[in-house]
Order: sequence, then structure tokens, then C-alpha cells
Amino acid sequence: MEEQEKYQVVEVGNHGVVNFEEYAMTTDSVVRQVNKIQEIMRGVMKHEEHYGTIPGTNKPSLYKPGAEKLSLVFRLRPEYQIKRTDMANGHREYEVTCELFHIPTGQSVGQGVGSATTMEGKYRYRGGEKEGTGNPIPKEYWNLKNAGKVSEAKALIGGDGFAPGKINGKWEICSIGEKQEHDNPADYYNTVLKMAKKRAHVDAILTATAASDIFTQDIEDMPEVFQQPPPPTVTRKGENGNGQKPPADEPITPGQLKAIQAALTRLKVPNAQRRAYCAELLQTKPKSSKELTKAEATALLEVLMKQKPEASDDPAEDVITPEDVRTMFEHAGYDDDKMRMQISTILHVTPRKSIEEYNEQELKTVYNWMIENEG
Repeated sequence: MEEQEKYQVVEVGNHGVVNFEEYAMTTDSVVRQVNKIQEIMRGVMKHEEHYGTIPGTNKPSLYKPGAEKLSLVFRLRPEYQIKRTDMANGHREYEVTCELFHIPTGQSVGQGVGSATTMEGKYRYRGGEKEGTGNPIPKEYWNLKNAGKVSEAKALIGGDGFAPGKINGKWEICSIGEKQEHDNPADYYNTVLKMAKKRAHVDAILTATAASDIFTQDIEDMPEVFQQPPPPTVTRKGENGNGQKPPADEPITPGQLKAIQAALTRLKVPNAQRRAYCAELLQTKPKSSKELTKAEATALLEVLMKQKPEASDDPAEDVITPEDVRTMFEHAGYDDDKMRMQISTILHVTPRKSIEEYNEQELKTVYNWMIENEG
């Protein structure tokens, strides 16, 4: 009898005004639900299988297997509505709405949305493999990313051509190889459909279970991972499968050399002064960067990443103009039609006739997205 009352559906009818307090959960019920989720986390879910944590965040991210576990616990059944949009050059976008229903009563308890497109960097391009530079990701990088200062964070680790990567379980700065565009987007139609479905389901679970204060969205959808396809394995050149370090006199790697030059450029060190500048940091005699050993390059990068460039006195340097965005797209090989479609995808808005129709914040969002995904 008690179980029947628990799942009883009350017909409200057309009474004009509904007293929501009559149907509100009690404080004890809310506490029990939160405790149940935390209990499932401790007793059933496994870290990095059902959920995980990315550096710089203060709560774990819910993965697809974790969302499925919570569906099972709270007896929730998903139903999906799928919208397909065919884009230029064979690209495709899927927008999915996931609605959750309580199995015992059939009541709708929440919705979630998710989208995915073959225009996303990790599906649009092949290549772009990451090579470790041996230099750990500075803590300030994650702080800047979380504060929305994407361009500053990217500059901190070397600018274009560099991104975070996990090597032997630790985050470090990686150089990114050259990317090439896939010639057949159809290869990823099913993949992006599954990704959109997964994103919608995770969003719906977080909404229906009020678990957003415990979890955030899937880590795969965060900028740090979103910008590149996750490489199968990332290892440093000269390391074996056991992570053994190379000899101290091993020469500098191309990735380290590229990282040093990018860091010096970020710090605005003139070419004529770079040898002396690096020698002073390392407390050694001046020599070319190519003559450094791998160990010396690692030590130099650690110091360089802690240095800050001189602050600009011109606030206009931080303003993103339509021309800045247009130049970014031109360098990435976009024509005007592809640029319009991509901007609408990034901002989730209807394409506009001219890039000048977007406001400053929208331009900044698009610019930062291009830095992250197009490099």
C-alpha cells in the first residue's frame, strides 16, 4: 500500500491555480536523494569510468556510463527526438532532445539537449598527434581557462600548435602535429549522432536528478578535450612503454624547440637577445636552442612558462573585431559561406548575412573557439 501511494499520480484538472507546495518534495526527501547519489558514487561508480575530474575544476564530470547508472537507480527511461541539419560540403549536424520518464508512473521528469557536428575539430580533421615537451601544465593555465581567458591560457603554454595532453597519467604541454581535413565527413555521421545523443542524455540526467551541484557535463565536452580528438596513447620520444626517462645528454626534441621559440615570442624577447636571455635563465653560457640537451630544454621551459610578458597599456588590444575573426577563418581555409555556417554552429544561432552583425561578445566567443579548434 505504501509503495502504491508513493507512485500515485494525482489528476490536477483545470482548476486555474495549482498549489505547488502540495506536490513539493520535503526537505528529508531532497536530502535522501542527494545522499543516494553520493552513495552510488562511493559504492558503485568508479573514478575515470563513470565519472572523472579535470584539473582546475572543483567537481567531477559525469560520463555516459555514470548517467546510465543513475538512470537505473532512479528508474528513468529516455526517449529521444532527433533533428538533422545537412551543411555545406557534406557536413552534418544532429540536435537531440532527451526526455526522461519515470518507469513506475510514466511521468515526464526532465529533459536535456545535446548537439554534435562533423564540423567539430575532432571529427573534421585527421592527424594533429600530440608529442610531449616534458614540461608540466602550469596551474595558472587551468585558472585562466576556468575564468574564460582562453587566449591568455593558450599563450601561457606556447600559443598556436600547443595543447594539454596526458602522458603517463600526468598533464604536460604537448606540441600538435599538422592537421588535415577529412575528405569524407560521412564517415562520422553515426559517430556525431551517438555523441549528440550521449550529450543530451547526460544533460537530462543532471537536470532530472538535480545532480548538477555534484557533477558537471561529460569531460569530453570540455574545451581542453573538445579541441582535439583524444589520442590513443601519448608518449614522449625516447621513452619506452614503462615511462623510463632518456639519458641526460639526449638532444632537444622538435616539440621542445618549437615550445621554446613560442614562449620567447610570447614574452616578446627580440631574436638578437634570445641566446643571452635563455643563458641567464639557465645560468649557463649562451648557445643556440638547437644545441640544448633535452634535460636543459625541459628546465628552460619550466622557467619560461613562469615568466609573464610585459602588460600592454592599450586596452584596445583586447577588443576582437570582425576583421580579426575574418582573418582567423581565412587562415583556416574557410570561404565566406563556410565561415557563416561555422559561426552559426559555434553560437547556435541562425546564420547572419554579415559578420559585422555579431556583437563584441559573440565575436570574442567565435575567436576563442577558432583558437581552440583551428589553432
